[in-house]
Amino acid sequence: MAAEKRSSLFLQQLSNPTALTKGVTLFAAWVLVCLSLGGCGDPKVSGVHLNAGLAYMETKQYPLAMQELMKAEKLNPSDPSVHYYMGVIYHARGMTKEAMGEMERAIALKADYADAYNYLGLIYDNGGQYEKAVACFKKAATNVLYETPSYAWNNLGGTYYKMGNYDASAAAYAEAARLDINVVNRATFEINAGRALMTKGDADKAIPYFRDVQKIMPDAFEAHYWLGKAYQLKNNREEALKAFRTVVEKAPNTPLQAKAQEAIDQINRETPKTVEPKIIEPKKPATSAVDTATPAPVEIIKKEKETTDDQSAVAKKKHKKKKKKIKTTTIQSLIDED
Repeated sequence: MAAEKRSSLFLQQLSNPTALTKGVTLFAAWVLVCLSLGGCGDPKVSGVHLNAGLAYMETKQYPLAMQELMKAEKLNPSDPSVHYYMGVIYHARGMTKEAMGEMERAIALKADYADAYNYLGLIYDNGGQYEKAVACFKKAATNVLYETPSYAWNNLGGTYYKMGNYDASAAAYAEAARLDINVVNRATFEINAGRALMTKGDADKAIPYFRDVQKIMPDAFEAHYWLGKAYQLKNNREEALKAFRTVVEKAPNTPLQAKAQEAIDQINRETPKTVEPKIIEPKKPATSAVDTATPAPVEIIKKEKETTDDQSAVAKKKHKKKKKKIKTTTIQSLIDED
């Protein structure tokens, strides 16, 4: 643990070139003092080489870093942190098999080495060995002595996501956010949780994560973008456009702005335009020759009545003539008889 704390402090001190120069100078002087005292086999001297190796790692001078770590390992082979950092270098150089071997050696020397479990989990995850990765991440995340368990929970969420277990993925991300006090990390983890739920189509559960990020980190425009996507999934056009427009206005000239504008255009294309109903006046029936010649019903009745009256008058006249004729004939016949 003492060696790890010294390593961490050493890395913090060498975060800029000036400090790096001073650190290397200090290292050289320290080595000379140790050697002059005949302490080549002392774990403290091993720590000197370890810290020098970390300094070279900080500037990505991996061959020089490995040389120092090998010296440290030779002086103190039971130091698990030496094997851990050797594993990190091997992994950075693309030597996966060697990296796994060093991480396993570190764990063999220290059964609760959370950092080693977390890194070994990353190696398994990159290689598609998800079940082994999950086991390693859980070992690290549940270690009460692990100073950054949120990283292991976040990595676990990523592996579950690749496995298609989106509920477990969101739960792991949420736990990472709960444990991390860093606002930027927390925002990142909550966005990850929301995205996992969005992938399974659960916009209702995803929205609270994006809303929370808006509260703790208003400038995290990725949360605004994903909030828009969630409302778009729910067919809530107004809220979706509101979120997307925030990204377009406040994150200009960024890839996120382009994606938000594309989403706005898509919504506008898919939204049917409101068309006012037209009042259609009933067409007047066309007037034909037949219609013109046909009298109105009232006129038909009048005509029929006039025709009936005329026929009655003619009939009466004929009846009178007939009656008169009959009567004349009868008188004449009587005269003839006389």
